[in-house]
Amino acid sequence: MGIFRQIGLHIEDETIAQYPVEASAAANVGTPSSSLMNDFLLAIKESADALLTGINQDLWVNQAAGIGINQRSGNNLAQGINLVLNTTNNPLNQGLTQVLTDYQLNESTGMPKMVGTGLIHNHMLQQRAKVADQSGINTPILANGFEFFQDPHVATSLGANQALVLEPEAAQIVEYMNYKGFKGGQKGSDFFFTFFLPMQVSDRVRMVEFDAQLIYRPCPTTETDAYYGTSTTVNKGWTLIISKELGLFLIDQAYRATDRLTGNRGTYRYTFTNT
Repeated sequence: MGIFRQIGLHIEDETIAQYPVEASAAANVGTPSSSLMNDFLLAIKESADALLTGINQDLWVNQAAGIGINQRSGNNLAQGINLVLNTTNNPLNQGLTQVLTDYQLNESTGMPKMVGTGLIHNHMLQQRAKVADQSGINTPILANGFEFFQDPHVATSLGANQALVLEPEAAQIVEYMNYKGFKGGQKGSDFFFTFFLPMQVSDRVRMVEFDAQLIYRPCPTTETDAYYGTSTTVNKGWTLIISKELGLFLIDQAYRATDRLTGNRGTYRYTFTNT
């Protein structure tokens, strides 16, 4: 798959012992969740969110290495796009007009998806409060030609004020669940399973599946802190290890070398300016 991330959290027996009534009530059908269970669920969701953040960074490393050729330039380098400040003019080869033109020149289909940060993010935010400018162009309508997503990791993976335009399905995530079927259940003293959590994915909430290993530590154990990378000692209690394995599938070569679209992978890179 190429990408694997895991994170662990630990709850000590002494912590559970502070909530003996609540811990018992949590097993009763129809009773509200105890504060202990709510705290534990919050810790699981925070860990899962950190896991997805790390996975997102890994995905960008792979995506940055697999950007296709833009037929207008004949290479896969970032193409400069100026978001014109002078709204009395209407240059046909600048701004989002040129991006949409490139999309059609490369014979891409479907609603283009743009992921970026910096100036293009600022530009897209302003479209909510704009009307037609002095040149007669209604830029909010033009911006509706894209499905835009803001991702701060673009700045480190691609560059400042850059964005990637993708044809639908040009980049796909392939997941592998390690603890499904016969691989799940109790193995020795550990429990292996998968579970779903509602996670914020860009501007939407989606159900995301995770692998999990539940381990009981009968005595103090030295573990590595997932955030700081330092060693820490945990007392006896339960350790939950959440993990996810996946890969990024990118179109390698869909056209013959003699085809004008050779090297096209449905992804196009841009750098934005505002002058």
